[in-house]
Parts: sequence; C-alpha cells; structure tokens
Amino acid sequence: MAPKSRTVTAKSLQALLTRIGARSSGTKAVLHQRLRHELHQSRLFIRHPTWQKSRPTTDQKLRIMSIDMGIKNLAFCEAEISWPVKDSLNATMHVLRWEKMDLVGSRDGIPGSE
Repeated sequence: MAPKSRTVTAKSLQALLTRIGARSSGTKAVLHQRLRHELHQSRLFIRHPTWQKSRPTTDQKLRIMSIDMGIKNLAFCEAEISWPVKDSLNATMHVLRWEKMDLVGSRDGIPGSE
C-alpha cells in the first residue's frame, strides 16, 4: 500500500519562504501562490541591482567553482552554466572539472599513517 501523502501546512510554507528570503505572512493560499511565484524568478539581480546593467543580453555564461572541505578529504567542482537569452530559465550546466583528494591517506615516514 502506498504511503499516505502529507498535507502542506501554512507553517511549513512560511518556513520555506523565510529560507528563500521572501515575505512569509498571509493565508495558506497566499503563501502557496507566493512560493510558486518566487521559485520561478532569479533573486540574484534583485539583491545586486548594479549587476543587471553589466549583464549581456545574448548567449550568457557563468563559471562556478564549488569547494567542499572535509576532515578527511577535499573536493572541488568547476562548472559552466549557460543560457541562451536574458531572463531565460532554460539554462544548461557543464561540469568542466571535478576532483576529490584524500587528505589523510597513507604517507611514508609519518607515524600513524598506516
């Protein structure tokens, strides 16, 4: 038997809206509509309006470097995101490089590294 689906509460909608920096007051219907609207628009240029002026209007690309530092390893990913026209939500991402390095591995001559 399939598990019973959970209903979305106004409190959970408020928590989600707060996490994305949107207003979180109103009825459940208002909160639901606001969440649907907010998820479909980029907030980057709203937060940094001066960046909008320098944004090209055709064939845009953005390069991102993500670094994950752990206790035992280090990983990084370099990706390029491109979208065809200004305000388009049809973006594609290409991973250019992804590496994971072991920081603890066995090293000759170092005590406790067996």
